Amino acid sequence: MNEPKEKVGKKLERKEFERRVNAMKNEFQSWVSTGKDIKAYINPTRGFFDDQPNKGQAIDHKTMLDSYPRRCVRILAAGMTSGLTSPSRPWFRLGVDDPTLMERDSVKLWLDEVQERMMNVFSRSNIYGVLNSVYEEVGSFATAAAILLEDPETVIRGRNFTYGEYWLSIGPDGRVNGFARKYWLTVGQLVKEFGVDNVSPSVKSSYEGSKDIDKWVAVIHLIEENDDRIPDKADFKNMAYRSIQWEEGSPQDCFLRIGGYEDFPVVGPRWQVTTTADVYGKGPGWDALGDAKMLQKMQRKKLLG
Repeated sequence: MNEPKEKVGKKLERKEFERRVNAMKNEFQSWVSTGKDIKAYINPTRGFFDDQPNKGQAIDHKTMLDSYPRRCVRILAAGMTSGLTSPSRPWFRLGVDDPTLMERDSVKLWLDEVQERMMNVFSRSNIYGVLNSVYEEVGSFATAAAILLEDPETVIRGRNFTYGEYWLSIGPDGRVNGFARKYWLTVGQLVKEFGVDNVSPSVKSSYEGSKDIDKWVAVIHLIEENDDRIPDKADFKNMAYRSIQWEEGSPQDCFLRIGGYEDFPVVGPRWQVTTTADVYGKGPGWDALGDAKMLQKMQRKKLLG
């Protein structure tokens, strides 16, 4: 599932990819206002709407006077973790469609062995922590996103994102099939991750001259369906989903990495969608937003009184 770390050739232009990312970003703009309110009044440690690297998540205690909404989100996430994907007991069972095969002892033993190995892989990885964060995001903003990657030590590794730092797109079936985000790495981190030959000339100059190795650089990452692929070929350029990364503002022919995935690696659950055109969801955080605002206002008046 991981994208291979191939050396990037300097041939493709990024105009189509940048247009796609901008379209996904513009689609999200109508959801930003409510997302900011949910962050301020319900879950202040979640959500990222600032175009600044490493700014932190300071809580505005002038707005969040009563932590009750935040505790409710944590209780919801804990309940979903316990009820859906409990790390302390089996939460799924493997089977086959053919009922005749399910009656065979050899098939049952094989399925039980595979299930046990899957549970062991989950317990050694960080998947349960990622899922808990996903449940918090879904309970608050009604939309969440996490990526599932291969790991040489733990087999799988997950990484969750917070509302506002990513943008999604959906296919004709209403399922999430596109993911884009903007994130930051220092000059040193860029070179270590992508190699000095793949970074932009300005980053390469900063790194080799040791002028500003800790300077933050914005990176754009796009994962989308690969419409140009040739299905019979097995190289990374012809995988079902392409993965493109580049430095924001770098020359058009400069890519950090061009890779791909055989399956869409991003999990993008929505609590509920109203129409088939909705990319993002609505859920408990939306329902409780008015109550949370009223609670904070009442607490402020009580303190003033």
